[in-house]
Formats: sequence, structure tokens, C-alpha cells
Amino acid sequence: MAEALTLSEVRINAEAVAALSSLLNDMLDGAQPVPLTSPALLLGHPGLQEVAAKMVPPQGQGVVHEAQSFRVLRSLRPDDTLTLEVATPEVSSGRVFDFRWSVAGEPAGEMQTRLKFVPPEVMVNLKGAAFTERQKHPEMIWFETSAFAADAVRHYLDLANDSNPIHVDDRAARLVGLDGAVVPGMFFAGVIEAALDRGLKAGSIESLKVRFMAPVPVGVKLKLAVLPRQRDENGIVRTARVFVVSAESIITAVADAEFGGQFA
Repeated sequence: MAEALTLSEVRINAEAVAALSSLLNDMLDGAQPVPLTSPALLLGHPGLQEVAAKMVPPQGQGVVHEAQSFRVLRSLRPDDTLTLEVATPEVSSGRVFDFRWSVAGEPAGEMQTRLKFVPPEVMVNLKGAAFTERQKHPEMIWFETSAFAADAVRHYLDLANDSNPIHVDDRAARLVGLDGAVVPGMFFAGVIEAALDRGLKAGSIESLKVRFMAPVPVGVKLKLAVLPRQRDENGIVRTARVFVVSAESIITAVADAEFGGQFA
């Protein structure tokens, strides 16, 4: 049975949103003034401490960020006051977190976070899949990020109130089966958004779904291949896929986006 929580009069800290946009632009120019991923910053809200606690894995296990999705019905503004609903359905060996928010009684968006708790012997085998020559396409638009340096990761963690030690402490990361500290999936989800905006100029993103396939070590650069998939009768891109690829040609994440018109 799902547990549910509703909070009223919630605001995303405008300074934190501006700092997130700036950070994402440092990684890959193109971040929106209010990034699609900014609702993730709400996890630092005092009323969501119990929700954040459920994201902590049991002793001796690590947490795998399996998937992250966003759906936008209305663009957020820094001064918006939200009503936030959070549901945590019961699932085996992990957690699903469903967030929905409204503005002035009107639905405005939703976010889902899927986590899995695994022992070190499972974590060590999460290696991703090879990105092969056959997957390359002439319409792909390629970008390379700046390095996900430790300082940039710490900055993101401060903004998101994320205290998971595997993102800053090599020893803590190795205890759960990783080679060292890893980049938060939500951080490079924001960079994916920037690549979509910069590469396609297809209008507002209505939905973004990211599947994380392999850990990304702190300090590396990533390549992003943006592939238009469907176009409307005017040739405007309506769906696209992004492959996030390491220097070793390993797919670390795959994202699918749907585009609509400009939101009010």
C-alpha cells in the first residue's frame, strides 16, 4: 500500500534554482533559467525529511538510481507557490517516489524517482553497455561536457541537500561495490536537458525519462549524442533520444524526451 504526503505553500528556493542553472551551464551551455530538473531540489524541504530518509539504503547495501522521469504541464517560475503530493508505493528491493505539484490548484508537473538497494556483489557488476559504431546515426548531434569535478559535484549536492557519501567519499563508495565516488544521476540529468535544448531548439520539453545504466566516476567528462526521432508535418522535432557515453564508449544512461509548444 502506498504511503502519501501532501505539503502546501511549498517554494523552490529561487537562489538555489539560479545556482543550479549556472552550474549546469558550466557543464554544458544551454541550461534553462528554471531547469526541468529543479524540482529535485525540493528534497531538501523540511517537510520531506521522512521521504529523503527512505532513499537511504539498508546497512551494508548501496543505492542504485535506476530511472528518473519528469513531466511538465506548466513551466515553473521562481516565485511559484506549490502544493506538493508525494506517494511512495511499495516495491521489492527498492523504492519508487512519485511527486506531483500544482500551482493555484492547477496541475503543473510530476517527477518519479526509482531506486534499488543492492549488495556490493551486485553493484560491482553494473557496467553499462557498449556504444557501438552501428548505433551511430548521421542525425546525431554530439556534445562533450566539462569534467564532473569533485567541487562541481559538491556544489550540486549542497543545492540538492543530498548527503549520500558515495558521491564525495571514495571509501564509502568502495564499501558498496563502486570503484570510487560517483556523480549523482540527477546532476547529469540536468546536463541532458541542456543538451536537448541546445541541440534541437524544439520547444519546451514536456517529458524527460532517464534510465541510468552504469555509475559515472567523479572527475570524468561525458559525451552526449542527441538523436531526433520523430518530427511533425513541419519538420519540428517532437521526440528525441540522448545517449550518454563515457570516454571508454560505455553507455552510462539513455534519455527519451517529448517536446510540445511553449508553455504559458
